[in-house]
Amino acid sequence: MNVYALHITGKDAPMFRVFASARAASLSGNGFMIITNAESIAKSALTMAQITAAYNKFSGREVKGFHDKPTAAERLFTAMEKAAEGMTPEGEPDAPTTTATETEGETTVAATKKINREKAPKKTKKVKAEGSAPRASHNDGVIIRANDEVLKAKSADGFHRPGSEAHIALTAIIAYGKKGAPWRELVDGGISTKYISRNLRLTDLLVADEK
Repeated sequence: MNVYALHITGKDAPMFRVFASARAASLSGNGFMIITNAESIAKSALTMAQITAAYNKFSGREVKGFHDKPTAAERLFTAMEKAAEGMTPEGEPDAPTTTATETEGETTVAATKKINREKAPKKTKKVKAEGSAPRASHNDGVIIRANDEVLKAKSADGFHRPGSEAHIALTAIIAYGKKGAPWRELVDGGISTKYISRNLRLTDLLVADEK
């Protein structure tokens, strides 16, 4: 079964590429939405206008719109399947080959680094005082939650590339549901502050509420 990587933004957008698997698509880069069926389109953050524009381009037809998103998703997926006929699905990128000379050189370098590490004086590890509190932040009173569309989808698929740090972070935030989670709890749980701040500033995937 083919997997499609749909680009909505960019010079040639809308456009898509065909892959042999979702893993192959994920390893090829980012900036696109992975589509496996019509349902993945219907549950995505794509707007009706974006779906209509993509359908018109891939089908070669011109429609003004659709009655609802599930119908639009079915029509777009069908158009992509027909447009992909004759296209060879892309596989996973080949692993870089290593010559014997390169391997020997790398082994020598690795051995040298190990010797240098053994000779270097060991650094004294600073021990955090027991019971010390984490550094306070002006965001400690903020509740972070996913927006209604993301919560309705119940999945980070279609918003971020599966397996990426962003996908993992959004999945964790979705798990808190509509009530959201304290900013401090998310950060202490390993969610990147850069991810939270970036999405609050540049996208509408996350919503910040005061307690």
